[in-house]
Amino acid sequence: EDYTFVNETLTLNSGDTIFMYTDGVTEAMNWEQKLFGEERLLKVISEYSSENIKEIISKTLDGVAVYVDGYEQSDDITLLVLRYNG
Repeated sequence: EDYTFVNETLTLNSGDTIFMYTDGVTEAMNWEQKLFGEERLLKVISEYSSENIKEIISKTLDGVAVYVDGYEQSDDITLLVLRYNG
């Protein structure tokens, strides 16, 4: 009731990739309680965007794991990556 939703259309070209994630990815914290953040996530995505989907997911999760260095996870970390092949 309290939300307004907007319908939008997106046209994908062959090879386009959609990367979706929960806030637990960007809000993952290290021992200094600093967030992984969107900038770091975008850097990982950019670096591996040409890889296959499994590799993009794996490298993103690896990047988060290295950053948090064993610090306790406080939220879910969920990724969904889709690639349109035409």
